Amino acid sequence: MADVSRQTPMTAQEIMAAIGQLGPVDLEKVAHQVARLRMRRVTGLEAELLRTARRRRPRAFERRYRELMRKRQEETLTETEYKELLRLTDEAEAFDTQRIKALSALADLRQTDLDTLMLELGLARRG
Repeated sequence: MADVSRQTPMTAQEIMAAIGQLGPVDLEKVAHQVARLRMRRVTGLEAELLRTARRRRPRAFERRYRELMRKRQEETLTETEYKELLRLTDEAEAFDTQRIKALSALADLRQTDLDTLMLELGLARRG
């Protein structure tokens, strides 16, 4: 329980010590809250790069793309569906390229590597 009578703010070291005592669920909650706070304080180019890096393709797009890919694997695609799949593939690649460029620029701006940045942003795949 926090000491509400405390007059001076906690130091970063004290905060880290307190965070170190948290369990995995609370630690994850704190990490997300810190990321949200940081986003609110980020402005300009960095904010725009973060927005682009965090964007996701629409669910409807993903559903249709997976459906067409499944049909392709099953060799049941029509000619029209094949053309649609090619168009969606181009769109997906362009979208991913934008995100990677934003992540790379953000990593440069923060003077870190891409893997570290993606972990910090919660964008790295686990496992």
